[in-house]
Amino acid sequence: MFSTLLVALAVADPLAQGSVQGTVRAASSEEPIAFATVEVIELERGTLTDRAGYFVLVQFPAGSWTVRASALGYRDAERAVEITEGAALQLDFSLVLDPVRIPGITAEAARGVDPAGPGALRIDIEAAKVVPALAEPDVMRAVQILPSVSAASDYSSALYVRGGAPDQTLVLVDGFPVFNPYHFGGLFGAFNPDAVASVELLPGALPASFGDRLSSAINVRTREGGRARTRGTGGLGLVSSRAALDGPLPGRRGSYLMSGRRSYLDLVGGGVRGEGVIPSTFRTGFQDALVTGTHSVGRYGLLSAVVFADEEWMRLPESHSSAVEYDWSWGSRLAGFRLRRPLGTATIAEVRIGWTDFRTSLDSWWGVGGPGDKDQTVRARGSMRDFLVGADLNWFLLGHEVSVGVQVDSYRMDYDSWRAQDPPEGFFEEYVPRMDSEYGLRTLAAYVEDQWTVSEAVHLRAGIRMLAAKDAGAEWGPRLGARVDLAPGLALNLGAGRYLQAVHSIRAEEAVGTNFMSYDLLRPVAPSDGMSVSEDLVLGIAWTRVAFSLRVDGYLKRMEGLQHPPLPLDPRHAQVIEAQDFQPATGKAYGLEVLGQYGSGLAGVWLSYALMGVKRTVEGVEFTPRFERRHAVDLMTRFSLPDGLRLTLRSVFATGQPTTPADGLIWPPEYDPARRGFTNRLPSTTLLLGEHNSERTPAYWRVDV
Repeated sequence: MFSTLLVALAVADPLAQGSVQGTVRAASSEEPIAFATVEVIELERGTLTDRAGYFVLVQFPAGSWTVRASALGYRDAERAVEITEGAALQLDFSLVLDPVRIPGITAEAARGVDPAGPGALRIDIEAAKVVPALAEPDVMRAVQILPSVSAASDYSSALYVRGGAPDQTLVLVDGFPVFNPYHFGGLFGAFNPDAVASVELLPGALPASFGDRLSSAINVRTREGGRARTRGTGGLGLVSSRAALDGPLPGRRGSYLMSGRRSYLDLVGGGVRGEGVIPSTFRTGFQDALVTGTHSVGRYGLLSAVVFADEEWMRLPESHSSAVEYDWSWGSRLAGFRLRRPLGTATIAEVRIGWTDFRTSLDSWWGVGGPGDKDQTVRARGSMRDFLVGADLNWFLLGHEVSVGVQVDSYRMDYDSWRAQDPPEGFFEEYVPRMDSEYGLRTLAAYVEDQWTVSEAVHLRAGIRMLAAKDAGAEWGPRLGARVDLAPGLALNLGAGRYLQAVHSIRAEEAVGTNFMSYDLLRPVAPSDGMSVSEDLVLGIAWTRVAFSLRVDGYLKRMEGLQHPPLPLDPRHAQVIEAQDFQPATGKAYGLEVLGQYGSGLAGVWLSYALMGVKRTVEGVEFTPRFERRHAVDLMTRFSLPDGLRLTLRSVFATGQPTTPADGLIWPPEYDPARRGFTNRLPSTTLLLGEHNSERTPAYWRVDV
């Protein structure tokens, strides 16, 4: 059926009038320029290029016209064209660099992705690099400066978007999903900043082409290698070293990019121990690598590939303070291939194949003898895998862009752990449950959507997405969006949608130990409970001037069919991973977000404010999740100093997070059966906890320089 639709739309190519298609690239490197503006000056009509720099303008009347291409940081280029009736003109632009001074942070609506409704927030990598970071630039932590995103702790990079848990955010690399893109348990993101072009966040009101998660989507877009010459970049940090190399493929019909990063904490562990900083040779480290390639197919077709891998390890031998030895490792893999090709002059087809997985392994031993004398206390293995095949079709008409698509995902999850009956007291033994589970899941997603330019000031988007999963049935999710341009630079945005999810995390969000483990392990939803569902409504206004921009969004969200572990009696000692015992839960969230920016040549100011309220209900008990911060203010300033130096200051203030109060201590009596009476020695104490998350920690303030 889908192939028949492709043929039908290609045959229906609107050639009654002329059309123009082409690409916009940088003259120096021949890299594509995403979201460049291409317009016909006399007709006052235009469009934006996609991520590959490709554009289509359709249904032009015959005549002589001037086509102009422009992009921030490049000199405008104009071409005179002659359009005849039914002609299909091919037109490419090469823009010359013309740098302009801009503020340190660029967060803007990415209308090339979603022109109708609340748009995506995009952070370019050069902007992300000026955000004060821990030891080195981190693209995942840079996303936390947006008001839609909160974190459970300063340690964790896991993202909680508008009241949704991290497993409810879809993380993509060039459009392919990746599991757990973090290092050091969530302290750093796993992407080398030298290989990243930008990060896009869709915090709500998602278009029908994005799924299938309840809350949001993040797309990390890598750089396309330059086709003009070979280039190399790199850096030395406090934690790791990184390098990247890109250049043209033979024949200059394509390009490649290779990047790698490796920490050296484990290499210097012996020296740190020798200085007495740590009592034992604590060996930990990480490494990651990314390779991309693009090759032109025909004039405007493109074959692209992305391969990503990261690995991490933590090895703690026994010491004088502990006879327990640990060996823990984990890592993610991703491989994706995409073929995009025009069908005629107004239709683009895309086919993609991807594979991604995550694996973790944990072993610990107890004993003071040699390796052969030690007893194993914990052994745990876990793996997640997703193999996907998908296809999309975009059909450009005058005032309309119609998109249809389909994707099949095949998931496999396998978890196995073993514990000694009475292991010694230690960290991992307390938080790792016994598991022996294997899951398989296949889902089918399909969507159709139309983006309609009603007039120069009114833009509408309407679509629907279907998700079907074995044993969980099929659900439909309508998506709507609208943008009304009230005045030049001033727009009113409205969006709404219903979102579906067939998997959920087995991580216990209310356990305190989750602050130090950002990794989600997924399993299918229970067939008896059906899919998890969320609905949101977003209303916003955006105002843009030359040196100033302001965006205000308000949202409401409702979630049903969530899978939640039982509320822990003591969150301090609750297991981070829940093996089986999940309860049906519901949730709701509301919020107001303000994102403002002002920049001049020598200085810039960036300010965000977020008001957020979140509730979960489990077994009839309503509570506030521990990650909620009711109010949060993030202020960042940038100053350019002499000799090319730059000073960035960031101040973050937030109200306290929910916490379970301690109501008191009791000393339960201890009975000695030999004496037939109570012992005289002091018995152990027991902490009495109050209502779950009924109080809050003190307010929080942090300054980064």
